[in-house]
Amino acid sequence: MVPSKIVVYGNAGIAAEQLAAFSFRPIEVTPVPDSYPAEGLQNLAPFDLVLLDSSTETSENLERIRTVRSTYASVPMILTSANPTASFIVEAYRCGITDCVLAPYNASQLASIVYAYLNPSTSFQRTGREHLAQPGRPQPADKNTDLYVQFLGPLQLQLHKSPLQLPGGIRQRSLLAFFLHQQHTPVHRDRIMEHFWPDHDTDCAKNNLNVGICTLRRYLQQFFKGEIIRFQNGYFHLNPDLYIRSDWEAFHERYAQARAAESQGQEAEAASWYRLATQNGSEFLEEFQQERWTKQPRGAYTEKYLNALKFLGRFQQKRGEFEAAIDTLRRVLHTDNCQESAHQGLMECFVALGYKEMAVRQYRECERALSEKLSLCPSSAIKAVYEGL
Repeated sequence: MVPSKIVVYGNAGIAAEQLAAFSFRPIEVTPVPDSYPAEGLQNLAPFDLVLLDSSTETSENLERIRTVRSTYASVPMILTSANPTASFIVEAYRCGITDCVLAPYNASQLASIVYAYLNPSTSFQRTGREHLAQPGRPQPADKNTDLYVQFLGPLQLQLHKSPLQLPGGIRQRSLLAFFLHQQHTPVHRDRIMEHFWPDHDTDCAKNNLNVGICTLRRYLQQFFKGEIIRFQNGYFHLNPDLYIRSDWEAFHERYAQARAAESQGQEAEAASWYRLATQNGSEFLEEFQQERWTKQPRGAYTEKYLNALKFLGRFQQKRGEFEAAIDTLRRVLHTDNCQESAHQGLMECFVALGYKEMAVRQYRECERALSEKLSLCPSSAIKAVYEGL
């Protein structure tokens, strides 16, 4: 397996032991000082990811992000920062970062987000200058894929495009989904027990985990040779030679492409990528809403999903595609009916189409949702739209 190469830009706080967490997968880490010129990265290419480890919130840092993004359009850039201002994070996203990790974080958290962008099916090209795939063009199926996982909506597995029957019992299926979701990241036994059996004593939790692992190994042995779930130095991890693809990683790839296009002012291309990103589902593992381990990824996914839809809705509205914008903004409210900007966008679309009474109803719905769920009143911006009807 060819090692993935990441460039760690700066030395603001990533400790050596945190980088050591990457050792479960062949990764080449190249550190460069904060003073290293962004143009000099061409001497280090090709690389798969840039980790920006800088604590300063300066225009020079933003210009560095722009330079890297303009030259390497498809390479993920992850910013690590402690107590950043909201305005700086917004500007960093506009300049081209793909994601942000806020300190304090541990080695597992850092490795998890890095591995989310270093997946086997990534479309990022390892060349001196990156080229974006064309939005809307379906990619050919990869014959080397061992397993395809659907995380968005109900959990589903496909082996060579044939659906697999899941193991019985919601806890077994949740444990399977957990390992598949953490496919690139080793997870300590204690963390798994904390997620799945937080109210059990240690011996009981270990016994439950051992039984669960044995059951999953028997299940997976029906389809794959060798040991799929491995244990080493207290950590469980999936066999790294297993090639797993999922709608989860497809979403993040497309979302990263959209953010890169958006940061460069390419709104039509960004909208195409956001449309692709949001086509698979609105919720992460909908049948496991009560499982502790799903709360963080579900919240992170929902935030990005809504951001994508709101951008797409604004873009459609700006182009006069009011009916398409109405469909998109209703998807926003189906996920979170307290998104006031979506209510306002719908009102404006209804007015543009001559449906004044529907705009009034939409305002009333916004007023009701904000009052019942958040004990808030509509903002002056949406009130102005209503008063102008």
